[in-house]
Amino acid sequence: MAKRQRTAPAPEDIVKGSLVFYNGDKRGVVRDAFAPLDQFWIADEQTNELIRDADGEIIAFSASKLLIATEDKQTANSNAAGCARVLLIGNENHMLQILQEFGAPDAVERRDIQQLLAVPCSSVGCTSTCARFDPCKRSMCNREECQLHQLASDGIEEAMLELARRLRPDIYVDIRPFHLKQAAEQIGPDMNQLEGWYCLSAVTLPFGKGDIVTASGWEKYWMEEVRCQIDLGVSGEAAREDTETSLEASARRALAESCRVGLSDGLWSDEEQFRLRRQLGVDVPLKFWDGPETKVFIILLPEDAVSFKGPAGILFKEKNKINGTVGKPTITSLTGDSNIGQWKDMQDQFKDLPNLPEGWIRIRSRKSNEIYYWDTRNNKPSYEIPLPPGWTKQKSKSTGKVYYFNAKKRKSSFEVPTE
Repeated sequence: MAKRQRTAPAPEDIVKGSLVFYNGDKRGVVRDAFAPLDQFWIADEQTNELIRDADGEIIAFSASKLLIATEDKQTANSNAAGCARVLLIGNENHMLQILQEFGAPDAVERRDIQQLLAVPCSSVGCTSTCARFDPCKRSMCNREECQLHQLASDGIEEAMLELARRLRPDIYVDIRPFHLKQAAEQIGPDMNQLEGWYCLSAVTLPFGKGDIVTASGWEKYWMEEVRCQIDLGVSGEAAREDTETSLEASARRALAESCRVGLSDGLWSDEEQFRLRRQLGVDVPLKFWDGPETKVFIILLPEDAVSFKGPAGILFKEKNKINGTVGKPTITSLTGDSNIGQWKDMQDQFKDLPNLPEGWIRIRSRKSNEIYYWDTRNNKPSYEIPLPPGWTKQKSKSTGKVYYFNAKKRKSSFEVPTE
C-alpha cells in the first residue's frame, strides 16, 4: 500500500473539494469551507454524508483538526498528481480552422469534450450580480444579465441540453460558465480589451449515473457533485503523466487531445508570449495556479501565425520575422548573455535609480539597451516598474494623467512610489 502523504494545513490552504483526513485516519471531502472563520464541513468519503455530532448537528472542523491527503498516483484524481489547463486565444481565422478540424458537436452520446466554442474576448466576463467562481456551485451566473452565460446558451444546441439531462435525471442540469469564468477572473479586465480575439472553450457534459456508480472516493464526489453541469471550460485539461517532466508538457498534450491543436516551441515560449502581450498593450498573465497542484497556461496566437494540417490535427508556427519564411525563429533570451543569477550580482549599475520592492531586479536588454524588471520569486518579467505593496497605478478620468494611489494610507503621488 502506498504511503499517504499528510500535510498540516493553514485555513487558507483548505478549499471546497479538498481531500482530508479527519478524526485520525478517517478520510473525507470538504463540502463547505469558511477559511476566515477556520471552520470546515466534511463529508465522509465512503458515505458522502456530512459528519455530525451525537445530536445530529454538523461538526465544524478547524484546520488544526484536519490533514490534507495526497493519494498514490494510481488511485488519485487528476489534481493529486498535478494537473494542467490551457486557454488558447486567437483571431477569427485561427478559431475557424480549429472548429472545422474538431467537427460538429455530438448530441447523441457523452464524450470527454462535447463541443468547442469560440467566445469573443470582449464578451468574456460576468456582471456584478454574478457570483465569483466556485467549482462546487451548480450555478454562479445571473442567467438574465450575464453576457457569457447568454453566449454559451446561444452556442449550445437544445439537443445537448436534452442529452445532459438524460445523463443526470436526478438533478437540474443547466449551462454553466466554469473554468472559462475562472480564467476571466484571473486575467482581469484586460481580457475585454482584446477586440477581434477569441477564447477557445471546450464544452463538457455531466457524467452519467453509470459512470458515477462505478467510481469511488474523491473521483465519485468529483463526478457527482462537481462536474455535474454543462460546463464552459478552457481549451484543454489533463492530469500530469509519469513520463512528463513538466506541467507545460501536460498542457501541450491537453491541447492536442482536446482540440487537435499543436503549437511550435517558439509559440509556447515565455519570450514570445510576453512579446505578444506587450505588442497588444495588455496585462494578461502567462500562467496562474488553481490551488497548489493545477497550473493554467494562457497562450496567445500571433495574428500572422502559420498553420499546417497534419494527421494529428493543426500545427501553428510563428512566422520568421527576419526573412518572412516559415520556420522556428531564433529567439534572443530576455536576459541577453547573462542568466538571472548573474543579473542579481550586477545590480550596482542601477544604484542611482529608485529602489525596487523586495524580490525584484532590473535587467538591461543587450539588444535594445532597454531596462525592464524581473520578479525573482515568481520568475517572470515586467515592463512596468513594480510598485511597493498597497500601491496601484491609476489614470485620471478627467486629465488622463497617470498617478499612483495607496488606499490604505490614503495617499496619492504622480511620482513612482519607492517606499
